[in-house]
Amino acid sequence: SPAISVGVAVGGSGSSGGSAGTATGTIAGNISTAESFSPGIIIQSVGGGGGSGGSATSGAISVSPAGSAAVSVGIGGSGGQGGFGRDVNLTYRDGAIRTATAAETSFSPGSLAQSIGGGGGNGGRASTGSAAVGGGGITANFAIGGAGGSGVNSGTVNLALQNADIFTGIQGQSDRGAFSPGILAQSIGGGGGQGGSTVNVQLSGGGAGGINLGGSVGGSGGSGANSGNVTVSTQSGTIATFGEQSSGIYAQSIGGGGGNGGTSVNIQASGGGAGINVGATVGGSGAGGGNAGSVTVNSGSIIRTEQVRSYGIFAQSVGGGGGSGGNAISASVSVGAAAVNANAAVGGSGSGGGSGSSVSVTSSGASITTLENLSTALYAQSVGGGGGTGGSAMNFQAAGGYFAGVNAGVTLGGDGGRGGSGGNVTVSNSSVLSTFGDSSRGLFAQS
Repeated sequence: SPAISVGVAVGGSGSSGGSAGTATGTIAGNISTAESFSPGIIIQSVGGGGGSGGSATSGAISVSPAGSAAVSVGIGGSGGQGGFGRDVNLTYRDGAIRTATAAETSFSPGSLAQSIGGGGGNGGRASTGSAAVGGGGITANFAIGGAGGSGVNSGTVNLALQNADIFTGIQGQSDRGAFSPGILAQSIGGGGGQGGSTVNVQLSGGGAGGINLGGSVGGSGGSGANSGNVTVSTQSGTIATFGEQSSGIYAQSIGGGGGNGGTSVNIQASGGGAGINVGATVGGSGAGGGNAGSVTVNSGSIIRTEQVRSYGIFAQSVGGGGGSGGNAISASVSVGAAAVNANAAVGGSGSGGGSGSSVSVTSSGASITTLENLSTALYAQSVGGGGGTGGSAMNFQAAGGYFAGVNAGVTLGGDGGRGGSGGNVTVSNSSVLSTFGDSSRGLFAQS
């Protein structure tokens, strides 16, 4: 009698990340830190990341002289959604912050305020394999990758200095205080999870014929999330940094990037009285990037930086990039009295980037001075996120038969996604701007 084998595997879905609460602080007095990774003040609201979906692997083997059939189905689990980042509010007043005062210290900003949305979990992979051999062998396989989880929004960030000074690093000693801006304020939307990839392998043969029917579809990426508005205000005082890549004020809102679609692979081989392969291979679609929030800086401080890549004021709103489509790869070989391959390979579509929002900078302090290269005094920029790349498609077919060998195929690359828009940029400056290094503009404003 004919032999029939069936295999089914389904990966479990990832759980959602937990959401954060709001973070608020009002702090006064002097603060001093010495070693690396030691900010003067750090206040954050960070959502948890979503869990990744479970992988699924399914296989079936069937052998019988009278005929055999093998069916295999694999479905990857979906990634979980991230958790929310909430609002962050910090006021520092009536004091001075000094960080990175010991030898060879770095990553110690004066004050750090961040809201970060949780990223989505990755979709689970799906793998299927089957073999059927006998009087006539038939396989039917389907592999579907799990979808990536969505990222989640971050909150607003508000940071205010009132009658306060900030110093990071030690003047004249460039090996201390790197990556230590005076103020670092950011809102970052959660990125989407990657779609799960798929692999499908089928083998069939028999005196009457070998037939493979299969489909392989990569999982879709998860959507990137929006970031919140960022506002920094300083009433007076001095902000001075002495290490590399240490801006005076660094304010940024960044939308979460969309997840990439999963790659899909389909491999078939058949032989016998008739060798027939029919399959569809589709790459997963990328997901859209999140929109960025507005960035506002109102500075009344004197600002001075002394090392390379250290802006006076850096204000930026950046939309999240769109996810790229997954690749599709199909390969089939058939041999028999009549050999037929009919396969389609379609690359996944890339998705659109998110939009940058408005950026507004007002500087009324006496001066902004930068001494080294790549250190613009006042930099304001709004940037739309780039669109995701379309997935590639590759289709390989070989047919050889005693009477006929036929290959019929469709191969389509995926569409790319559109870019996002930049927002309005407004600058009002009454400070004296002085720069002394190469590629260090006085004022740079761009949408």
